[in-house]
Amino acid sequence: MNKKLGDEVTYARGDTLCSESVNPTGDPLMTSCSGGDITTPGMQGFQGYSPAMATDKDRDSFAFYLDTEVFLTEDLLVAAALRYEDYDDFGSTLIGKLSAHLSITENLSVRGSASTGYRAPGMQQANFTQRSISLDNGELADLVTLRPDDALAQELEFDTLKEEESTNLSIGVVYSNGNYSTTLDVYQINIDDRIAYSGNIQRGINSDIDAFFDRHTNAGGALDGVKNVSLFTNAIDTETFGLDWVNQYTQEVDFGNVVYELSYHHNDTEVSNINTSSSIVPNATIYDAAQTLLIEKGQPQDRVTLSAMVDLDTWSVTGRMTHYGEVSTASYGTLPNTWSAKSLFDVTAQWHVTDQIDLSGGILNLTDEYPDEWGSNGAPFNELGFKYGWTSFPFSLASGREYYVKATYNF
Repeated sequence: MNKKLGDEVTYARGDTLCSESVNPTGDPLMTSCSGGDITTPGMQGFQGYSPAMATDKDRDSFAFYLDTEVFLTEDLLVAAALRYEDYDDFGSTLIGKLSAHLSITENLSVRGSASTGYRAPGMQQANFTQRSISLDNGELADLVTLRPDDALAQELEFDTLKEEESTNLSIGVVYSNGNYSTTLDVYQINIDDRIAYSGNIQRGINSDIDAFFDRHTNAGGALDGVKNVSLFTNAIDTETFGLDWVNQYTQEVDFGNVVYELSYHHNDTEVSNINTSSSIVPNATIYDAAQTLLIEKGQPQDRVTLSAMVDLDTWSVTGRMTHYGEVSTASYGTLPNTWSAKSLFDVTAQWHVTDQIDLSGGILNLTDEYPDEWGSNGAPFNELGFKYGWTSFPFSLASGREYYVKATYNF
């Protein structure tokens, strides 16, 4: 039967009502400690929260969406969605998505989508504050995180947080023929006004910042004894290009099926603009080269996965190799360092004992692979026992090779 316009129309709607708060009751146990609650002395740079840091904030939000899809022709499916969101502290927005799927032949089709996005600042980002001891170029220094709406932040000409906005485009190809299928999708994601945790603002950057510290670091002042201040702020615009290629082939054998899968993922993110609101604090201080390196190179840009699963009816056994590309970071004043690409191997199995009971187990990271050691680029931290760094790795450090067993019972 051929589909004609209007023969099949799908639609959906939904709504969300949400309320969030930060310490709405003013519970003193959340902002102070005494007696037996005091943490045992030791190597701890965070002293706890003082009563002066207590806050009581809340947010109410409402969202509503509509979603519909329709065959315009027998081979062309078009979908559209709209979402309205309203936040009592950040205003309202309307975002949307258009997508289409066109079947060219029985085996080949193309698909694409375009959408906009919106993310209101998190309650933690908008209201978090603390005083702690941190590392500044290898030296201990008191750091205060300011709330974006704090008077001290306003004095440095920072605006209160605003929403992040994005545009998303993707196009893909889908092909299947018998036991083989492949999909290739290419996408572009641009995000404006991304919220970031700033670098350290301290004396010596310019005369305006020196005067700011002069006013507030005197005995009993708001920043008495403080060397650095930081805050969450809308700091950067980013552009991300990526592609996902997934191939699957099923081989039918006498004892069952063997499913092979090969996938490749590429992701390249660039900081296209640093656009903070302050005219006093330089962009290079708000978002420095180390932070840019972390967001651009701190995650593997390439990942390849090759797996084979043997399906024996009630049994299945899977072998998987995952190759992670290299990553580069620079942390706490250290030199930029690159951790080389690594490949991990996993073997897992599952036994469907009954309709209710499943048993599974496996070995993860079979060859006991670890990231490269930090080396001299990690000085002085490598001399203090930090072998691998801590900002980012090609894969989770965890604990090398891991074993697990799991039982599942379905009621």
